[in-house]
Amino acid sequence: MLRDESSLGPSPCDQCISRRRCAAENLACERYIAFHDGASLARWSLAPNLAPTRAKWGAIFDAPARRGGPRPVNIRERDAPPKRIAP
Repeated sequence: MLRDESSLGPSPCDQCISRRRCAAENLACERYIAFHDGASLARWSLAPNLAPTRAKWGAIFDAPARRGGPRPVNIRERDAPPKRIAP
């Protein structure tokens, strides 16, 4: 969640006291979830500022793999030779 504050415009993490802890421990709050989902500044700033948790971070970043979406590619899988199919 840490980023160059001048590059992308405002985010809920800019003035948050939990910013460094969230980045180090992979935590997220309701405001960050709304921000990540593309909500406007007015909308995510109204989201409740509840304690960040690992479960909320997982809801954002682990969800695509659970839904059958793109999954992280293991480097060994990517660089391995293609599997041969027996005739």
